[in-house]
Amino acid sequence: MAAENVRSPNFVVKSVLAAIRFIKWLPLISMLLMTLLITTHVFMRFLFHKPILGVPEMTEFLNVILICGAMLFTQLENGHLEVSFVTERFPARVQIIIGACINFISMILCFLMSWQSFIIAQEMRINGELSDTLRIPIYPFIYYIALCCAAWGVLIAAKTHLNLTSKNERVE
Repeated sequence: MAAENVRSPNFVVKSVLAAIRFIKWLPLISMLLMTLLITTHVFMRFLFHKPILGVPEMTEFLNVILICGAMLFTQLENGHLEVSFVTERFPARVQIIIGACINFISMILCFLMSWQSFIIAQEMRINGELSDTLRIPIYPFIYYIALCCAAWGVLIAAKTHLNLTSKNERVE
């Protein structure tokens, strides 16, 4: 019985949602750290003529955390824009099919981005690539991009499945 639960789509979706609930705090923390870091950097440079070393690098890494997490959270909250002025003129069944096709393409793109990000992270880890100034390993941030893209793809698939089942019931 437990093995059936692990393989069910609900288990996958619930696991991804749990991960997203954890991940959604990372962009907020990233934004706070970035704000404090940049503010401190400006004051140090202005008042003491001693800027903090590596602030642009740290800002870049924090931006990766912020942007990827925000995209994922926006998908969770259905916050992405849809241009529907053309499709809303079609019958309900055609709208469902178009929406499913668009979501399928989006899902495939998310999984491709995740796969390629994972490959790039592996290469960077193997090659030992570090940031220029602070010598921070870059690959954990690329793995984070891969994780967020994979979770985004699963979330699109789950929401598409829910939309198709609920809309098919309404159309019939």
